[in-house]
Amino acid sequence: MSSQTATRRSWVLPVLSIAALIFVAIIVAVIIVTQSSSDDAEPPPSIVPRRLGGHSEWVRSMSFTPDGQQLVTAATDAIVWNVATGTQQRVLRDASFAAVSVAVSPDGRYAIFGDVDRRLKLWDITTGEQTAILEGHDNIPIAVAFSPDGATVLAGYPDGFVVPWHVATGQPVNLLAGHTDSITDVAISPDGTRAVSASWDDTAVIWDMTTGAPLMALRGHEDDVTSVAMNPVDGATILTGGGDGLLILWDATSGAVLKRLSGQNAGINSVAFSPDGTQAVSGALDGSVTVWDLERGLAVNTLRGHTALVAAVAFSPDGKTVASGSCSDFDTTDRCIRGEILLWDLDS
Repeated sequence: MSSQTATRRSWVLPVLSIAALIFVAIIVAVIIVTQSSSDDAEPPPSIVPRRLGGHSEWVRSMSFTPDGQQLVTAATDAIVWNVATGTQQRVLRDASFAAVSVAVSPDGRYAIFGDVDRRLKLWDITTGEQTAILEGHDNIPIAVAFSPDGATVLAGYPDGFVVPWHVATGQPVNLLAGHTDSITDVAISPDGTRAVSASWDDTAVIWDMTTGAPLMALRGHEDDVTSVAMNPVDGATILTGGGDGLLILWDATSGAVLKRLSGQNAGINSVAFSPDGTQAVSGALDGSVTVWDLERGLAVNTLRGHTALVAAVAFSPDGKTVASGSCSDFDTTDRCIRGEILLWDLDS
């Protein structure tokens, strides 16, 4: 090694060492500052929803039309909304109408409402005309669902009974007995052969729609089972939400628990599957709306915009929008005087 090379190394090496120390110090400082900023920073903002106002009561139930262009909501009165514009297309009323539940028919033309006058009322939402009344069970139909062919409406009642009604004749097909407390929600499988009901008796029951016989009871919640949904793709799984704050994903054939989803930290009021069955949405007592990845069993987004409990949630048919219903204003007696609907664009 030449003396010139040795000389160059004699000053380069110390300089490189100093430079390396400075570089390391800078990196450490950046990490500290970044970490400090991360600790102090607010979490990323949630999706900003569109707000639909027009109801004078709590929004208790909602259903999209199959094409996703309309949303029908029940909050004593009933409103048909244009989803794209957020405007009211029709307000459905009769002399005694006080709707507590709603489901839209598979062809998108009709909506069935459960009324506090203990009757089921069928409306043509394209004309705004009431076309049929189904009556005979002396209780309030607090949960309703259409069969896939639109021929049957399933209704759940506070007396614990579930009743399938023949739409054309207006007559009950059967009386499904098996719960010991009020029904809170009902759903029908995509092939129409089975149904499931949720109840305050802490269970959900799967029913044979042909015979009306109970197939099995799903037990796993430690509080009221407040809501239930069947996988819209194949009916292979069932999702329940409970007052215990849990969502449970069940195998619809064996009744086995597939996943327990927790983290919403409040009682669940409503649940819905995404159209492809891979996600779910839930609404809770604390006003939160949570989107879940069912494959991983994780919450992927918590949507905050409501200030009161969320009584209803729904996925749009294309899976891009979630609707949620609640109340935004109360009088001095804590009675809801302004219902609220939020539309969440998940793509945003």
